[in-house]
Amino acid sequence: MIVTTSSKDERLIEKALRFSEEYGMPYRVRGEKSLAYLYETEDPQVFVVNHSRGLSYYEEGKSEAFFHPNMAFHRLKNLRQGGTDMLAAVCGLEPGMTFLDGTLGLASDALTASCVVGEGGRVIGVEKSLPLYILVREGLKFYAEREPELRGVTARMELHHADNLDFLRTAEDGCCDVLYFDFMFQRPVSASFGIEVIRNYAAYDGITEDHIREAVRAAKQRVVVKTDREGHRTLAELGFDCLKETPHGDFCYMGYIK
Repeated sequence: MIVTTSSKDERLIEKALRFSEEYGMPYRVRGEKSLAYLYETEDPQVFVVNHSRGLSYYEEGKSEAFFHPNMAFHRLKNLRQGGTDMLAAVCGLEPGMTFLDGTLGLASDALTASCVVGEGGRVIGVEKSLPLYILVREGLKFYAEREPELRGVTARMELHHADNLDFLRTAEDGCCDVLYFDFMFQRPVSASFGIEVIRNYAAYDGITEDHIREAVRAAKQRVVVKTDREGHRTLAELGFDCLKETPHGDFCYMGYIK
């Protein structure tokens, strides 16, 4: 992986150099070089610092990936206007809780949870894909600078680049109130723009009995898993109950309540 800029702008170059130092990633002067040239002569994985998104990620033969709060904006606005949120409801989230998202993705659920748990709460996000982890970590900083309502929400979010099972194995008993998984479905049930942006770069691990065992140990109150019909049956056999199903049955939230 390398990092470069979208132009010769000195501010972008400064930011790219800081990025290079923080992540231990070589910086390459962009000049007039195309991405195709960088793929061929430097590295097939390229981060590009830019003005419009803050940071974009490219791999040869794949589409651009980037972070945007996307639907989280609408969910946060709805909550602040006194509305409800399905994730918050099925997880039983309340102010002051600790929420652990084992499949961070683009952080829409983690941002929503952070809004609900409030200043006294804590949100931990774990992401296995290094490109997604970096895009979200840097993207949260980028948008928090531009969107004042995001600053408090992002400030109590603690992000980790790790395999979620490895992370849980080192976690203390009862380290969170609610532990949540939303593994990528092998068959897409949503055509949302956010999902399409990350589909090429996401980790496609599935939930295992080891995940469940460690999650039940780590969570004080409940473990919640968003899953499709096939996963529904498997989790039911492991003692999970259906907490909420979509009207068309595309997916449901399964919960193990302690």
